[in-house]
Amino acid sequence: MVLDKDLRVISANHSFINYFKVSPGQTIGTYIYDLGNHNWNIPKLKELLENILPEKTTFDNFEVEHDFKGIGNRILLLNARQIERAPGKEKIILLAIEDITGRRSSEKKLKVGEEEFREIIEHSADAVFIVDNQGRYVYINTKGVQMLGYSKEEMLQLTIADISPMNRVGKYFEIFQQTVQVGSFFAEIQLVKKDGNLLSADLNTVLLPNGLIYGSCRDITERKQIESALKTSEERFRTAAGNLTDVVYEWDIKDKLDWYGDIDGITGYPPGGYPRTIEGWAMTIHSEDKDRIITALENHIKGAAPYSTEYRIKRSDGGWRWWSARGTALRNDQGEPYKMIGSITDITEQKDIQNRIKFDADLLNHVGQAVMATDLQGKVIYWNNAAEEIYGWSSAEAMGQNIVVLTPAEQSEEQANEIMKELSGGNSWSGEFLVKRKDGSIFPAYVTDSPIIDSNGKLTGIIGISNDITERKSAEESLRESHQIIEGIISSIPVRVFWKDRNLTYLGCNNLFAQDAGFTNPNEIIGKDDFRMGWKNQAELYRDDDRKVIESGESKLHVEEPQTTPEGNDISLLTSKIPLRNSVGEIIGVLGTYIDITERKQVEEEIKKSHEQLLKLSAEKDKFFSIIAHDLRSPFNGFLSLTALMADTTEKISLDEFAEYSKMLNKAARNIYILLNNLLEWSQIQKGTIKFTPKNSDLSKMVSQSIDTIYQSALQKRIAIVNEINNPQKVYADEKSINTVLRNLLSNAVKFTRMDGKVIVKSKRFDDGTIQVSIEDNGVGISDDDVKKLFRIEEKVSSLGTEGEPSTGLGLLLCKEFVEMHGQKIWVESEKEKGSTFCFTLQEN
Repeated sequence: MVLDKDLRVISANHSFINYFKVSPGQTIGTYIYDLGNHNWNIPKLKELLENILPEKTTFDNFEVEHDFKGIGNRILLLNARQIERAPGKEKIILLAIEDITGRRSSEKKLKVGEEEFREIIEHSADAVFIVDNQGRYVYINTKGVQMLGYSKEEMLQLTIADISPMNRVGKYFEIFQQTVQVGSFFAEIQLVKKDGNLLSADLNTVLLPNGLIYGSCRDITERKQIESALKTSEERFRTAAGNLTDVVYEWDIKDKLDWYGDIDGITGYPPGGYPRTIEGWAMTIHSEDKDRIITALENHIKGAAPYSTEYRIKRSDGGWRWWSARGTALRNDQGEPYKMIGSITDITEQKDIQNRIKFDADLLNHVGQAVMATDLQGKVIYWNNAAEEIYGWSSAEAMGQNIVVLTPAEQSEEQANEIMKELSGGNSWSGEFLVKRKDGSIFPAYVTDSPIIDSNGKLTGIIGISNDITERKSAEESLRESHQIIEGIISSIPVRVFWKDRNLTYLGCNNLFAQDAGFTNPNEIIGKDDFRMGWKNQAELYRDDDRKVIESGESKLHVEEPQTTPEGNDISLLTSKIPLRNSVGEIIGVLGTYIDITERKQVEEEIKKSHEQLLKLSAEKDKFFSIIAHDLRSPFNGFLSLTALMADTTEKISLDEFAEYSKMLNKAARNIYILLNNLLEWSQIQKGTIKFTPKNSDLSKMVSQSIDTIYQSALQKRIAIVNEINNPQKVYADEKSINTVLRNLLSNAVKFTRMDGKVIVKSKRFDDGTIQVSIEDNGVGISDDDVKKLFRIEEKVSSLGTEGEPSTGLGLLLCKEFVEMHGQKIWVESEKEKGSTFCFTLQEN
């Protein structure tokens, strides 16, 4: 409807007349609150028309609820506007009315349904969420925030990318895209919790009618861990079984038989060729062994006896192999067997050894030394007559027993490992043991163990030969007492003493040598070589010297050698070595002595450094005095002479002559300034007071600035200076010092270039991140002899420029000092009469 300023109805459309069941005559010209017999006298309407609208001119979506006669309770949505009819005339009010009663009722019902639905969702055992098509969370239930560790407020600020592992963000967005395309999706995913840990979850997504995506997640982290542990356990079992020298089997007590290990290689079948059924396996058993083996297997399954036996198996090529088999039946809670697991060992070579030893037994029984043979488990498989006499055990008593039980040796675990290492490598081992007879008496024995190797190069057993060396040990004890006297004398000598056999194994040393080697007692070094000393790095050097002494029979005296101590320190030795001879003059080893001359070498090195420093200081002094006495005095003499001339002829000289003298004075003053400035900077470097502050700098800008400082000198000689470093080239440098370098090199280039010459500045980048700066001229060049003297303070290289410009050589020394302060280098390439190129490097930014 339309109202005038007094709130009387000017007009109302058909919808208003029809909806509120009034006639136009009852409406037009009527005060709005009197409509329908005062039915429109509504307080909220008055608030809108009399209070709000006059202040705001317009108002939208003003909601009013009222019980209207004839149509009942209604909820109306009012929109009001003040409009001018024409300029200068009173405003009218346009009032639009919309009945939203049905909509509010539906919203209320929907709200009740949503609240019930949300209550169900909130108590769900799964995480439930809703995201928009950008992956932003618009809802998440209590379980969801518990799973992820965020609050609901935090979750509503996140997207799926924020809780996704970095390497899976793209994949998870594909899931939501497929949900939009297909309508639903299922996947197994990982999510990042607030504490940074990962959890695994099953994800279900559904596309909602409003375009949002509904999803639910179930935490399966524990299930995944169990699956992973089970998989790891199975993989470890299969890996371990596959790496065993034995073959492991698994039988389901029916027919299926699984093998783990090289069962096909042992039996000569192609991969997977050997039978995988119990019936197929039984077909490969030797006919003489089959009944016995089947009976043993059945008895074990019934629980009557353990299963451990030996039998023959037929290979694919028709040959026979001996197997040693073991196994255990697994039983359920009722005691019924459901699976059998065990292993087999190929003992063919062991059987062959037993046969060979039996064949040679008569020969070995006539040997005067104890001869014994064992398998790899230490079980005795041969025992000769001499072993019976020496150890007291009969052959019948010894066979089948463990050698350690019969002849216990007093040896260390390290020594036992060393013996097995030698035997496993196909080598024999010899040494002394204290062993025991059957009656318990102890005696020393010299034992030689040798490996038994089959035709395939595999270790299958050990043969041991031993002698009773009681008498020999007694003689050795007497000899040892004599040695102790000699060793006491050697230990008192204030030098290191050692001696070795022809194999370069240590036979002994004094206390000082043992301490150097890292031992507390000289006896600890006996039997060891240089590779087991603290000086492993010099072991081969020492052994080469030892061999030369032994092979030539000539001594090596007072030889300086390096050595690394057990603590890792480097020291210097003065060593002498002579051949070690026996009573008949045969060379049986080498005897050596040495003293530690490290301190003496250090003193010599300090003296050498001091001498070099004194030479450098002397050269610096001479250079300084040279500059003061000659290079600085000469330009001052010229300067004084010129000023004296001008003073004496002031009234006589013309204006042109005065201008020329002024230019000469300026040039002389500039040369003196450059010299003094270089001298000041050089002295600051020598005192270490110059500031060095490298930073990221523009090389092109520094070159341009340096060119500006010598531009006038170049202009006077009509020399073109070309800066080919056009683009900004960033370097890491101390600008002040590098400006000095550039200024000196450019000044020298102009100084030694003839009239109308050319100077070019270039840069070149290398892969190691350095920039080479080159200053190239086509001037007079430098001779090869003078090139070698440049950048050296002790050398005097100075000459006049092409126009008589003075030079001291100090500028190049400054350049060298400043470039080396940057950890870089400077050099020159020159050819007489063709020009010079001075180069230096800087670190690229």
